[in-house]
Amino acid sequence: MSTTEIEFEIVPADMGLATEAKHSLEAAFTGFFTRAKELAVMANAVTDSKQARILRLEIKSERVAAEKVRRTLKEDSLR
Repeated sequence: MSTTEIEFEIVPADMGLATEAKHSLEAAFTGFFTRAKELAVMANAVTDSKQARILRLEIKSERVAAEKVRRTLKEDSLR
């Protein structure tokens, strides 16, 4: 199975957001995307079920943290 890495912008330029808003969203989520790439590389090397469980829990933790940031930012923008 061949995997290809797709490069994309965290916040696409054609979203119509102001530059300042785009940069603040990118700053908030860049760390999560970087960590996700690291975990994806680590996942390709996992051979043991215990390692897989630990990695799965790390991925879950990152996903939950990103969702909390998203909710906070959304709540602020709705106010």
